[in-house]
Parts: sequence; structure tokens; C-alpha cells
Amino acid sequence: MIYGLSFSEDLVNALASDLLKKHQGNPMEMARTNIILPTKRACLALKQAFTRLTGKGNLLLPKLMPLYELDLPVLDIPQAISNIERTLLLAKLCLAKPNITDYNQALKMAISLSELLDLSYQFDLDLSKMRSLIASEQFAMHWQETIQFLDILYTHWPQILAERQQIDPMDRSIRLIRNLNQQLQSDKTTPIIVAGITANFPALNELFQTLEKRQNTLILKDNFINNSDDKLPYYTNTHNPQEAAVIEAFSKDCWEDIHLPQDTFENVKIINAATTAEEALTIALILREALEIKDQTAALVTTDRTLARQVISQMQRWNIQLDDSAGTPLNHTEIGIFFQLIADIGTNPSDTNYLALLKHPLAADGLMPSQLRHKVQDTEFNLRKNNATWEMPLNTHFDNWLNLFKNNAMASFESLLRTHIELAESLAKSADKTASERLWQTDAGKELFQLLTDLLGKSQQIGMIEPATYPAILKLLMQQVSIRPKYGMHPRLDILGPIEARFHHPDVCIIGGLNDSVFPPFPEVGPWLNRPMRQKLALPQPEEKITELAMDFAHNFCAKKVYLTRALKIDGAQAVPSRFLEKLKVVAEINHLSIPEYQAHLSALIDTPLTFDEIKRPTPCPPIEVRPKRLSVTQIETWRRNPYAIYAKYILKLFPLGNTNKNALFGTLIHEVIQEFLSKNPNSTDKSLLIKIAKEKFEKSNLQPMEKILINIKFSAIADFIIEQQKCDISTIKKSLYEEKITYTFDVNDTPFELYGQADRIDLLKDKTIRIIDYKTYTPPSANEVKAGYAPQLVLEALILSHTQKEPVSTLSYWYLSNKKEGSCVCPIISSVSEMQEIIEKTKQGLIQMITAFQSEQTPYEVCPIPSQAPLFNDYAHLARMQEWAFTSGDGS
Repeated sequence: MIYGLSFSEDLVNALASDLLKKHQGNPMEMARTNIILPTKRACLALKQAFTRLTGKGNLLLPKLMPLYELDLPVLDIPQAISNIERTLLLAKLCLAKPNITDYNQALKMAISLSELLDLSYQFDLDLSKMRSLIASEQFAMHWQETIQFLDILYTHWPQILAERQQIDPMDRSIRLIRNLNQQLQSDKTTPIIVAGITANFPALNELFQTLEKRQNTLILKDNFINNSDDKLPYYTNTHNPQEAAVIEAFSKDCWEDIHLPQDTFENVKIINAATTAEEALTIALILREALEIKDQTAALVTTDRTLARQVISQMQRWNIQLDDSAGTPLNHTEIGIFFQLIADIGTNPSDTNYLALLKHPLAADGLMPSQLRHKVQDTEFNLRKNNATWEMPLNTHFDNWLNLFKNNAMASFESLLRTHIELAESLAKSADKTASERLWQTDAGKELFQLLTDLLGKSQQIGMIEPATYPAILKLLMQQVSIRPKYGMHPRLDILGPIEARFHHPDVCIIGGLNDSVFPPFPEVGPWLNRPMRQKLALPQPEEKITELAMDFAHNFCAKKVYLTRALKIDGAQAVPSRFLEKLKVVAEINHLSIPEYQAHLSALIDTPLTFDEIKRPTPCPPIEVRPKRLSVTQIETWRRNPYAIYAKYILKLFPLGNTNKNALFGTLIHEVIQEFLSKNPNSTDKSLLIKIAKEKFEKSNLQPMEKILINIKFSAIADFIIEQQKCDISTIKKSLYEEKITYTFDVNDTPFELYGQADRIDLLKDKTIRIIDYKTYTPPSANEVKAGYAPQLVLEALILSHTQKEPVSTLSYWYLSNKKEGSCVCPIISSVSEMQEIIEKTKQGLIQMITAFQSEQTPYEVCPIPSQAPLFNDYAHLARMQEWAFTSGDGS
């Protein structure tokens, strides 16, 4: 007899309780009972239910069998080929087809073909009939090419299996189901129970037909709406208030007022979060709250594995370790990421990839892991400080690995994999543990070890590949392996997929990710068969999976307390609510009810402090002895515009790391090119020579290839300007000095202060005066800014030269070097000796006043005291926390 349990009923507890009462005085009859369940995890859940109900007593359990792995004494059914071997053999067949040259593409096709094979066995599909199906004019011509490609499955693949005397895994599962069916037709006495199976395919339907004719049989269909009037003995017949609403929503296409009670949705809450991250934090809060009640259980049920991983991460706030029972792809595990990072080094040995690998928890390089972390941090610090390329001595040598990827020359998959494993074990070995202890002892490590062992044994089937495709191939193979926890990590909390959730009945159930295309997922037809083909071949349409998922949703919806959560936006795009959610809302509205709906406000409050300390503008007043007594002419400008930067750099000894400002690098390279050209060829006006020097200089730089091309194009316009100025200046210049270091020390209140600088260009003119030129690749300061003292660099250089040179300074000017044609120009600031002497004296007095002021401990190093004159670039804005006080009321002090 087929019975349908209430959605509110706990299937495993009800079944275990029923069997214990029925066989209380006859344990041998319990042991004779065979129970068929959909998955291994369902078998484990039923075992745990027996344990909970019996306590510590001894018990003979019934025989529990997963549907697709029936434990039967069958001798005439061949063994199944392993999934990995099937995938590799199919990939080899795909690679032999025209237009398939990349092994990674062949591997993707092989995985998809494996799914089609499983479907054909499950629904008794003869793939050879597809040729006659396409012969009709109903389908487009390209489907004929598809069918020709599929001769892999109905011509070549059966021959390969026959030679190996093996069959496909799904073929074996279906044969076992039919074999069981035959046994049960003759065996009328063995008790059989089938519970919680919602699948629907020919072999299973035949088994159900046989079971219905037997007397000693019980079929329990959890999530079975059309319940029989027959009542099961011992069952609690639990019905939570919301059950009637979900049956109405999912069993009809048109709804009517069925007078649902007012308390129908008293156990249900809908929570809308702004983003997936906010949804994950909200779910974590609900799970944490559930632990406050003694013995209360809670579970998150979702099809969104990314959401599940985010919830796991959020639960670590309270040191609660959870795992996703629906499984984690091997490439997302710790060891999978470790191997993937090593593979990425081969194709791209960049600084970033090396740092990511060496910072991984499994990296040790023969040291204690903490020692390697400190070593890597020191190396990264120096690398970022000096803008250097990666260089760090390691006990693990990457040369052999990098040589395999050099020039992307064809290499055997076996050599790549062996070198990969050797490199991983060398890098994982620590001072106190072997590589085996650190890599292969966890569940994920054992699965990866098995995968790599299988690949090594079957590497000849892959053969020669382009090394550049190796990381993608390895990732694809690891994605096919799912790591599931053998036991729950928390006794009262679970994160479940819909299939796993069928056999759990928590007190608090959170159904998460309730957006269309997520829960339920978008129905995929697949690349090999369109919908009309599936219909002609009597295959189920993808939408039938949504029907099964709706039943799973209904089961979880009927818990004692239910939270339905969704994100309003996914990756910045507006999300559409799940059809399951919308159906429930319509049923509620027709019955003049509403489901309580809330915004996820608690997740925003958890990280918000109860009180705020007002952030004030930093005004540090360090002691006199640590204040700088030596500054460059460029730092004097910084001192005037932003004293805090001087405090951070010269007193705190802090400096920016990894300064990769492309504009600053461009300016530095232009300075170097002009200096080299003019210093080595003082009277030359040859543009081609200037361009040649520029190309050589740019080629040796750290710029990317495309950036080198762009900077060469930009420099062409600058070169025209330099040559034109050179032609004009040859007759007026006696001698030029480039990047000349100059210094001048003077006393302020009996304390020496050193002013120094490095002038871009100093021209000793034939009229016995000096001209100072500064090159700018961005808009130079105006004459007014210079004379007002906010851009004193050139004037301070003139001040130094007035005390170190006999000739007076007559001219100050900026050369604006623009990459636009006719954009470069000379920007004169001062062009007479008398005006120069006046501004030098004025600048000197102002400098002495500023030095005198900062010789007092009462003078603070403020952040941009005059906001309108703040510097264009501020490396210490984040340190001064400007965003926190700059826009407060008043002056922020």
C-alpha cells in the first residue's frame, strides 16, 4: 500500500518509531526488513533516528539500502566503470572529432555526454533512434551535425564497454533495481519498505507496481499530496497550521477562498534582505538565536551553495563550525585551492600568484607555517616598498614546474601531474610534519589523493596537452568531486540541500535564496536535446524537476517555525521572487490573510556600535627632538599645504607601499629620457636620437607591453617640443646641469636647518645669470601660487643657488610636457633678477617663520589646515581618517 505522510510529519522519526513498536518483541523480524531510501545520507538519518529513540540499548537494525546502490547478491551484472575513467575515455573520443582541438573543451563535452548517458539508461532511451528523429524536416540542419557527433554514444561507446567488460554506473543501478523487482515477484515474505523516494522513471515504476501487489510491503511517500484515506498505525499524524495553505498553493493552478484559519501563517515569516551578504548574516543570526533554547534544532535549506558558504563564514563570529551537507566541490576546499594556486603559478608566475600561494595555510616550505608567514610578509613589505619584482629564496624549487609551461610546448599530462604533486608535497612539508600528514589526512585530502591517483593511472588516455590548459583541466576534474561531511559538525544546526532536507525535520527551518533562477533553479534543457526531441523520445521536461523541488519546499515549509529569506538584489541586479513564494502570497491574499514580511534590519545593526566616539581632526604635537631639521624643497611645499604628511613620513617613519601611480611613473621616465639625451648630446637637435633613447628606456621599465606602446605614442608629441626648445636655447646657454643635487644650511634660533633639493635642470646662461627649469607632465602651479608661497619649489632652489653660486638667478619656469600635439609649452614664473631677489627674500622669511613656529611643541602638525590649498596627492589621507571628520559640522576640530 502507498501511504502519503503529512508534510508536517517527521518521516525518519515516524518510520523508526513505527518499526520499533511493531517489532518490539521480535527483533529478528526487524533485521529481516529491507528499507530502500533515496540516498546514503537518508540511510544515515534513519540510523540516527533509531539511536535517538532507543538510547544506548543494543538493537538489530533493518537493512538500509540507497536506491541507486542496492546491496544485492547479483553475479551476472558486470561491474560499473568508474566516473573518472568514463569521463577521460569520452573526452578522448570527443577530441577525435573535427573542430575539437582543445582538451579542456573535449573534457567539458565528455562531462555533458555522461549526463546524457545516465538519462538514457534511466528512461530506457535507445540513442541510436535519434538519427531517424532528426531525419524529419521539423528540426534545423545543425541538429544533424549534433546527431553525427553523438555517434560517440551509440556506436563507439558500447564497443569500448564491451571490450572492457564493464557497464555504465547508471546502467548498473537500473539493472539492480530490475533485478530486485524480479526477486520480489518470487519472494512474497521479506518485508519491504520504500520511503521518501520522489523519483519517477520506468524501472522504479515497475518496482512500485510489484510492491503494491505484495502483502508485506509499505511505501511511504513523503511530500505526497493526494493522501490515501487509509490510516497508518502508530504515526502521530501531525499537521502544522501552514500545511493546508501549501497544499492549496502547489496542488492547483487556480485558487479560491477555502477559508483558511486566521492562524495559518503564525509560524511563518518572510525576510527581505538588500543583498546576498545581508541575507547570509540574517540567516546566521536566526541560527544563533535558535541555540538559545535548550535542545532546539535549526536548519538552513537552500539550493544556493554560495549562500551556504557565506552563512558558514558568518557563523564563525560565534566560533560555530558548520558544514554544507549538500557537499562542497573539491576545488573549493582548502587543499583544492592549494593545488589550483600551484597550477596558476605555471601559467602566470606573477608576484600576486606567488604571494597567494605562499600565504596559503598548507604552504610551509620545510619551515613551521608561522615562520613562512613572517618570511613572506617581510618579502612582500620590501617588494611593495621598492616596487621590486618577486624574489624570495625558497627550499621548494619551481624551476622544473615553470619550464614545463615555457613557450606552451606540448607536454604529457602525466609529467605535468607528477611535477605538480611533487611540488605540492615539497611546499606543504613543514618542520614538524611530513607532506602526507599535512595534505592527505582530511576528508578532502583523501578524495583528492584518490582523484590524483586515478588520473596518474589513466594519464595515457589524456596524452599530450598544451600546458596552458592544464589548470583549467584540473579545476574541471576537481569540480566533479563533491566533499560531503560524514557526520554533522554541529549537533543542533544544519545546512542542507533540498534532497538532504527531506529526512530532517528541524524545529526552526530557514528556506534561503528564494529567488527565481536560484530556488527553483532555471530549467536547463542541455546542449544535446531540445524540448520537441525530449517529447518525442518520451523524456521528462526539465520543469518536472521544479515539481519535485516544490514538494521539498512544502516539506520544509511545514516546520514548527519557518523563515523564508531572499535577497532583493543579486550581483547588483534586481532579483525576481521565487514562484513558490509568490504562490503562497496569492493563496494568502485570496483567503484574506497575509504572511508577515520584514526587512533584514538586524543584520545592519549587529555591526553598528551603540555609541560613537566623535572623530576629530588629528593635531599631533610631537616633542622637539623628533621634529625634522632637514627637508627637501618639495617637502617644504607639503609642509605648507599638509603638515600631517611631514609628521607621518619623517616622525612616524611611515611611507606608502606599492606606489604604482602610472602618471608618476610616466613623469619619472620622461625626466630620465630628457636628462640622458641632453646630458650626452648637449648640442643635438636630432629627434630620432631622442626617440631611440626613449624607446630603450621604456622597454627596460616595469610597464606592461600595451602601456609601453602607449607611452611611445605619447612621447612623440613631447619630443617635438623638446627639440624646438633645444634649437632656441643652443645660442643662449653656456652650460646645463641636470638632476643637480643642491643644499644649503642656515640657523634658525641657533638650530641648524638643512634645505636640499635636486633640480631638474639648471642653465648657466651666457649673460651670466641662471635659469631654473622644472619639467611637469601634469598641469604646473600658476605664477600666483608660486609667489604666494604654496608652490615654493623653484623659489627655494633659487634660494639655495643664491648662496652657493656667484651668478644671480634670473629666470624660473615650468616646462609643461603634454602628450597632445601642440599641448606642451613653457610656463614662465619669474624672468628678471630684481623680481627674483625680492621673492627669494620674501620666501626665506616665510620659511624661517614656519621653521620657528614648528620649533615649538605647542604647534601641531595639522591635516590640510587650508582646505582650498590641500595637495593634489595625499598618501596619508586614510591614516588621518579624513572621510570620518572632514564633513562634520563646524571645522572638524
